[in-house]
Amino acid sequence: MTKLNIPKKVMAALLILSFFLLVVHPSISSPPAIPFVVQFPSPSVDSNWIIDPKIKQMAKSLDGEWIPITIRFKDYLNASMVEELENLTYLKIKRNANGEPFLVNLGDIHILSCEIQGYDKLEEFTKNYRDKILYVENNFKQQLSPNIVNETQNIIQTMSFLDKEGEPQAEDIEQQQIIRWWVELTHAPEVWNLKINDVNITGQGVSIAFLDAGIDDKEFEIPGGHFYKEGFGEVILNIEGSTGIIFDTINTTYDPVPDIHPYGVNHGTACAGTAAGGEGRGVAKGANIIDIRVIDWDFSYDPMTLMYWMAWCVANRGKYNITVINFSDGTDNPIRMSQTLTEMINYIQLYCGIVVCLAVGNNANRIKSVSNPGNAEFAVTSGAANKYGLPSTITSFGPTWDGQPKPEVLSPSTSGHTSLAGPTTAGVCAMLAQTCKELNIPRDEWSLRIRAAIIRSATMNDILLPGWDPASGYGLLNAFDAFHQINDTSSWSKHVVFAKWPYTFAYPDGVYLIPLGSTLLPVYYWNVRVTVECVGQDMSPHLVWLQDFKPINSLAVVGDLQGVWIMSLGQKNSITYQVLALTPFVFFPPAVVLWL
Repeated sequence: MTKLNIPKKVMAALLILSFFLLVVHPSISSPPAIPFVVQFPSPSVDSNWIIDPKIKQMAKSLDGEWIPITIRFKDYLNASMVEELENLTYLKIKRNANGEPFLVNLGDIHILSCEIQGYDKLEEFTKNYRDKILYVENNFKQQLSPNIVNETQNIIQTMSFLDKEGEPQAEDIEQQQIIRWWVELTHAPEVWNLKINDVNITGQGVSIAFLDAGIDDKEFEIPGGHFYKEGFGEVILNIEGSTGIIFDTINTTYDPVPDIHPYGVNHGTACAGTAAGGEGRGVAKGANIIDIRVIDWDFSYDPMTLMYWMAWCVANRGKYNITVINFSDGTDNPIRMSQTLTEMINYIQLYCGIVVCLAVGNNANRIKSVSNPGNAEFAVTSGAANKYGLPSTITSFGPTWDGQPKPEVLSPSTSGHTSLAGPTTAGVCAMLAQTCKELNIPRDEWSLRIRAAIIRSATMNDILLPGWDPASGYGLLNAFDAFHQINDTSSWSKHVVFAKWPYTFAYPDGVYLIPLGSTLLPVYYWNVRVTVECVGQDMSPHLVWLQDFKPINSLAVVGDLQGVWIMSLGQKNSITYQVLALTPFVFFPPAVVLWL
């Protein structure tokens, strides 16, 4: 009898299939001749299998103290389960000012922020709840980088038109229409004059959510303020994210960070002003702003708070027309990198129609120094360009530690730091979101189309090595070219799909034998390879999205059910699926491919 290593997904599908057949088909008897027999290994008895190995040593060094953790559950986390956890004496659930838990149920991501008393209790907890927990990782606070804190005052001075005493300079007020270099470099003013359905493309009607250190929206509301927004765009919401308090819903003048910490609020204000400030100072001058302060009074934040408010943005995207999320901070410390945060960002980008804009990091041209969560595969990560359209001396270089091509794009930054490069890209994304809206493109497709347009337009404005390179990504951000990538559907790529279909009465690739009492049940399987070839008319990369497909009369599809690639002309990519059936034949329909 041969012992085989079967993938967990295959094993789970076979076990479910075995149970079904044992109950529904008890008359199954003598099995046919088969090439091999499958034996299932017993589950591991190691209680640490669901604990992030990066936090073990740190948790042990803090043994007996309260350790902040994020618990990721396998299934939807309901109120009764939260109440059960609340009754554990060694576990504290993080709650906001209204007493509500920091709980996220988003797609397949179900997480809760807690504190647990020591490493021993962490092990005990994972043993007792191993059937419900998928993963436990740290939630240690991350400090805002000192250079980010100190740079913000200079950013404000660069972007504002106030004199040293804080009074508006008369000549600047008269020339508010002057376009600043960082806006001009994006070619955004060329888009402002374009119209769809007789509406100018300025980002109006959509909102950018800034998860940052707070925004002093008085600077937006008061005429003559730093980023005075004339007309349509407004700061429509202020949220104290670290406590969970929503202060106002329209035209608020609340300053979430008092003057005792001016630099903290300057960072958020500068980011918002770069993306959506008034005439000449912001890229998407018509976009609305949602202010969510996740960076606390001591210039720190924890990943769970970030995830909680990202999920809030998804839940409220329709109410506030949230189309872009911007987060301009991160960490280079591997022990603090949150796997769940990265997965959530990818989920939001792929399935929720919201573009997540991130910064590549400020590691001074060091190769493979992309900050987390800027390494999220499907987010739009920006490096910083100077006024000459070249990489700044401060920006990090890609790729990620595991070889992903980051950043996607190089964006103008007033200070050379990537804190302002991300919001510049966010502003362009807001204008592209308005374009999608005016073209009646399905809402859930916006983020994929926008990311593809950003990348394709960047390749049209390549500045260093051909194609992607670690310093400039695919090239320089260009709002005008990106707009036409969205607006001109004839420029989208075309693909030829090759798959193993139709596949009727053909020999399977193998068979699993499942013991059912004294009999062995044969379950046939096919390893189906789907290949996508890019045969577009231009040399720009295209976003290819291979969606789920399920063969007819099969009982299960096991494996990686979808793939997303950036492909160039003539390139091919493939994914292998494993399909299970009780009979040695299956009908295979074509794979569904979305090309952008």
